[in-house]
Amino acid sequence: AKTPTIMVGWVRGPDGEVTYGGFARHSRCRPMRVHRVGVRQEQAVPADTFNANFVVLPAPLMEALEGLDPSFHHGYGDIDLGFRATKLGATILVHNRSVGITPAHPTQPQPSSAFARFVQRHGTMPRRPDGFRQYAVFMWRHGCWWMFPLYAAKYAFKASCRLIYQKIKAQPA
Repeated sequence: AKTPTIMVGWVRGPDGEVTYGGFARHSRCRPMRVHRVGVRQEQAVPADTFNANFVVLPAPLMEALEGLDPSFHHGYGDIDLGFRATKLGATILVHNRSVGITPAHPTQPQPSSAFARFVQRHGTMPRRPDGFRQYAVFMWRHGCWWMFPLYAAKYAFKASCRLIYQKIKAQPA
């Protein structure tokens, strides 16, 4: 059988910065650690997953994947779909030129205090996902299953730090 190919186009924001496209993973045990690929290359390059602002994939593959998993919100669903597609043997190629312009989806607001910037810089504030269930499903599906207790502890630690920060911020000066 022929290997299905997914074509991903990278998209830039109004300022010219890349906002969406393809990603390569650094490690199987750290599925959330990815880096962009294919931007301004001479030819299309392979990727492990994508965030889907412009993706072309064969209908039979989309049917086999059963579409986006409804338990994920925004970016997680896209990245999950890409990882699941590669597990089924699909090849992901990122087009070498920008195919459109769209601003990035808003992320967390910039921290306003020195403490908040310190906490965010040292990785103790969760950047994503929208809750533990989403995080757990993603990490179980795409991480190293034997590291799952570590993933859960890391998430709980980050969530605790965020709650402490919010309580400190809510106190009158």
